[in-house]
Amino acid sequence: MTDYKAVFFDTAPLIYYLDDHPEYKGAVIGFIGNTKNSKYFTSTITTMEYLTGAFRSGTSEKEADYDNFLSAMDFTIIDGGEDDIARKAAHLRAEYKIKGMDALQLASAIESGCDLFFTNDNRLKQVSEITVLTVDEIGKQ
Repeated sequence: MTDYKAVFFDTAPLIYYLDDHPEYKGAVIGFIGNTKNSKYFTSTITTMEYLTGAFRSGTSEKEADYDNFLSAMDFTIIDGGEDDIARKAAHLRAEYKIKGMDALQLASAIESGCDLFFTNDNRLKQVSEITVLTVDEIGKQ
């Protein structure tokens, strides 16, 4: 695996890891092991998306698990509402015809200087401004 200096985690890989997904958790663990010298990023959008499930389940343990994981892994959380991110997201939506939240996630990664976007959404691989890697691809290696 290529060395990446800055990796942006989309929501899905974090869900797979934190919620013990039987098919994908191992791939996420392997990815983290292979990128342990990288700086990790995610965004306030990931926080919103992950914690929505935690709050729906009615358990505060998931919120604590999320916070503890991000802290232990020294994640930087990007504010997806910044104007430069919104403008980049608009360009990405226009060019690639992707959903708004996906565009904001990708723009957060690009504007933060990340060189890899880790997701499990194959539709995002069309974006050429950043390398996009899916959990499925890791699982097949």
